Amino acid sequence: MTERQSALMPFAAVFAAVIFWAGSFTATRIALTELPPSTIVWIRMASGFILLFPFCLRLFPKKITMGEIRLLVLMALFQPCLYFLLEANALRFTTASQAGVISSTVPMFVAVLSAVFLGEKTGKTAMAGLAVSVLGVAWLTFGSGADAKAANPALGNIMELGAMVCAAGYMVLTRRLSANFNPWVLTLIQVASGVLFFSGGAVDAFHAEWSGRVITAVVYLGVFVTVGAFGLYNWGISKIPATRAAVFINLVPVFAVFMGWGILGESLGVSQLAGSAVIAAGVFLAQKKN
Repeated sequence: MTERQSALMPFAAVFAAVIFWAGSFTATRIALTELPPSTIVWIRMASGFILLFPFCLRLFPKKITMGEIRLLVLMALFQPCLYFLLEANALRFTTASQAGVISSTVPMFVAVLSAVFLGEKTGKTAMAGLAVSVLGVAWLTFGSGADAKAANPALGNIMELGAMVCAAGYMVLTRRLSANFNPWVLTLIQVASGVLFFSGGAVDAFHAEWSGRVITAVVYLGVFVTVGAFGLYNWGISKIPATRAAVFINLVPVFAVFMGWGILGESLGVSQLAGSAVIAAGVFLAQKKN
């Protein structure tokens, strides 16, 4: 493998994680036809733990300090625990469009937190790319059609913003902890905390009657999203600056729209295509050096 190929591998890993995460929206919609949300999340975490535990046992560092333990607990609390809790409840009160726009602020939070806690500086070109990608997300979400009336948009948007702060905190902590921890070990710690935090969903998992379509969706969520996406993203962010990895998150709604169109038959209009192009341009710009 050439030096250039090695340098591109972290970006390829983050890009693959984004595609897997985008597919989670379609898979979750399929799974929700027969399973409650808490059960879906628990199955994702439990299957991830079963797959990773034997593989990661030998990857744990020989020495872990109390300071690192505190950071690990905080990372797991941010993602998946608080993030999933806030995200799920936010969509009960606000519209998907507003939530989609707020979700695009993650790279901005990461830029601030990584500068404060990691000493990583974000150049003007990268910040311009972040701004363009946020504009593209706004264009894409508001061009996706009307949503049901929000019950309490102010409360929902605050919850969504809190979820994005948790996501940014998780990314920065992962970047910090990757100096001593294998990225797959960090993923195992996350899914283990998710198994405990969402254990209430375990009961329905053993009583549900699953169709083949739902089994396929749940397997995808457990293997490709929980293990694959988080593992690849954690590895990628351990190799490149947190801000450059975070801006790829804004590509998630782009691929989600195309997957919804191709698999579920959802609409895909000119406005959505234009918004997707703006997001892609912003992500590309954010990777350019000043």
